[in-house]
Amino acid sequence: MTYLEDWEFNTNDNKFGLTECVACLEKYTDGQILSVTPCSHNVHQECCLNWLMSRNQEKEQRCPMCNIVIDITILKKNKEK
Repeated sequence: MTYLEDWEFNTNDNKFGLTECVACLEKYTDGQILSVTPCSHNVHQECCLNWLMSRNQEKEQRCPMCNIVIDITILKKNKEK
């Protein structure tokens, strides 16, 4: 995956059993937009961008769940959409 994929959360179609955002720890609610990181973790779209962009002074940006490195150019492309 070369970008963050976004999707709309729906409790009736929650085949992964997702319950809360790993960045802000709030429960997901229907209609919220989630981002899937390149390492396949789901986070509120805004939380994901805020989490990763707030670390743009560091050498590497990392997934809030598994700490894998995420290329900052992916985030810049998403912000431009």
